Amino acid sequence: MNLTLLLDLDDTLLENDIYKFLPHYLNALGKHLSHHVAPDHMARELLRATEAMAANNQAGVTLEEAFDEKFYPAIALSKSLLKPPLLEFYENIFPTLSYLTRPVPAAINLVETAMKLGLTVAVATNPLFPIRAIEHRLAWARLPIERFPFSLISSFETFHFAKPNPAFLAECLARLGWPSQPVVMVGNSLSDDLIPAAKLGIPGFLVKRPGPSC
Repeated sequence: MNLTLLLDLDDTLLENDIYKFLPHYLNALGKHLSHHVAPDHMARELLRATEAMAANNQAGVTLEEAFDEKFYPAIALSKSLLKPPLLEFYENIFPTLSYLTRPVPAAINLVETAMKLGLTVAVATNPLFPIRAIEHRLAWARLPIERFPFSLISSFETFHFAKPNPAFLAECLARLGWPSQPVVMVGNSLSDDLIPAAKLGIPGFLVKRPGPSC
């Protein structure tokens, strides 16, 4: 029997507190683009565009397209102008943020074992980042794509829906060919991972980071 694992990334496969990570990410990106747009203005409009992207419910509009429609007019710059520095940022600057994260040994063991058993393993991360940023985060988790042939990695270039919309998980399953065998969602969030999965009849496994005992 085959089994499909839909695995969240941040704080599931990779220890990464997004509330700590996000300010460093925005600061680095703002500094890199400062010759084109004021960092504070860039950060404010990027967050607004991200909210618009996350709320997208149009099957014919990718998340990247939803982001572009909101972001570039707001900063009065063309995408073609910013594309080269953005590519440079995600290739060379974004990796310097790895120190904010830590790999999860148990997650590495899980993925290694699942793939040895021939299970279908998909990275069902909230697709609000470009694929290159997600590939870097997988490398930080010691799960590089060169070694681990994931069946799917969700990103904003190709996906149309984001968490917690259950349509995101439906899109994952569609891209996996609507597997007839059991599917399990593994994530650290009830609201973003397990509840949307339950709405589609998919069982979930909640990952909790170790904390001080009470």
